[in-house]
Amino acid sequence: MIKQIASLPIVVLLNALVLGQSASSPQPQVLAITHVAVIDVTSRDPRRSLNVDQTVIVSGDRISAIGRTGTLRVPAGADVIDAPTQFLIPGLWDMHIHVFGGNWPTASTLALFLANGVTGVRDMGSDLDRVLALRREIASGSRLGPRMVVSGPSIFGLEDGRIPISAEQARVAVRQRSRAGVDFIKLYSYLSPAAFFAAIDEARKAGLTAVGHVPYGVKASEAARAGFQSMEHLDGTFLEGTDVEEALRAEIEVRVRDRRQEYQVPQISLDQVARYRDHFDKQELQRLSALFVRLRTWQTPTFASPETSAHVIEAMHSSFTDYPNLRYVPPAIEESWKRTLTARFSPTQMANFSTLISHKRAIGTAMHRAGVPLLSGTDAPGPGQVPGFSLHDELNALVQIGLSPLEALQTATINPARFLGRQKDLGTVERGKLADFVMLDGNPLVDIDNARRISGVVVNGRYLGKDSLNTMLAEVEARAERR
Repeated sequence: MIKQIASLPIVVLLNALVLGQSASSPQPQVLAITHVAVIDVTSRDPRRSLNVDQTVIVSGDRISAIGRTGTLRVPAGADVIDAPTQFLIPGLWDMHIHVFGGNWPTASTLALFLANGVTGVRDMGSDLDRVLALRREIASGSRLGPRMVVSGPSIFGLEDGRIPISAEQARVAVRQRSRAGVDFIKLYSYLSPAAFFAAIDEARKAGLTAVGHVPYGVKASEAARAGFQSMEHLDGTFLEGTDVEEALRAEIEVRVRDRRQEYQVPQISLDQVARYRDHFDKQELQRLSALFVRLRTWQTPTFASPETSAHVIEAMHSSFTDYPNLRYVPPAIEESWKRTLTARFSPTQMANFSTLISHKRAIGTAMHRAGVPLLSGTDAPGPGQVPGFSLHDELNALVQIGLSPLEALQTATINPARFLGRQKDLGTVERGKLADFVMLDGNPLVDIDNARRISGVVVNGRYLGKDSLNTMLAEVEARAERR
């Protein structure tokens, strides 16, 4: 007998799973979604990417069959969701997060990701033991959350905050993380050229990709040629995309050497951004983009990171009236946003955020037109960012810089699968793939913000209907304890 359902009976288990308590979730033997429109994110033509009136059958954690409704037999005893007005996309990935960042409750962070259709994340720097344990819990099913690929702590480049590490120290750091079982190596801005290239070489020997920030002393083109596989925040392109690169780099070298001023990555960018803009060299950026295309060097722009910081700065003048999704943010975290921004940035630097944002978008537009491969990432939960919601802000920003809604979806679905080398399991809604997908009440190919209109999420074969997602959000809101 086929059973029509609105949501599988998992709400009772939801509290235990989200809070990380041991719980055995009853998986349906078979789940069938009928009459749904499935979006093919591998298509280059949005007009050919919509497959209407489809039936998708999930057995365990895999999609076991997909085909035209009425021609594909629904197994007896299946739990059926009839979805004639809905659209189905692959589960979304946020490819730049810090799961323990900002002192958010971990349960809230994981729930916010899932409630926003984020079924996979790339953690770009967290405490090694904690993040490996969390990855294990999610993979085993004892904790409900998005799939995780992790690096452990970034290889920062400075010892005790001031002393540059050697090439051998960088190699040791890579080996330590590799033995612990990380998925990739994250490198940071303060590595010397010798230490940076040694770390990439050691990662290659360990069979791991090296990603992260292009160090200040290294050209983005040199990093790409060395095999640096994804660059974060477009930072390396700001310098190399100017005709005063060496002068700007010399200034940075002095600041990094004299750490008494405590200059950090975003501060340097904000101080120099007017010259990035005024000395923008389009031909140099075209050459750099062509190299990224040829070498398949991925870029994770993280437009959401500075843009949400700017929104917080603006909101501070209005006591956060109508700030988006504030009900999910504990007051202590809201206060930490304010303290972090006011302590880290001078009034002049705060004023420069608008220039940084517009110039970053201009670079992103040029790179997209050149065909540089892009990944969606947010740096959540940084100042102003509510996990999960910020990924939709990133998708919106990508459309604003010139991507089509389909191309924006690709940066969070098939592109992560390709980057991770997991196309056989992830990135599309196809037979044999892992059952990670999102049901929407609107067509995201028409308006990317329809990707926010989530009516259900399937993660690792487990269906979370609208009631379950609302319960998760309500629990996050209650945990925030706002008055």
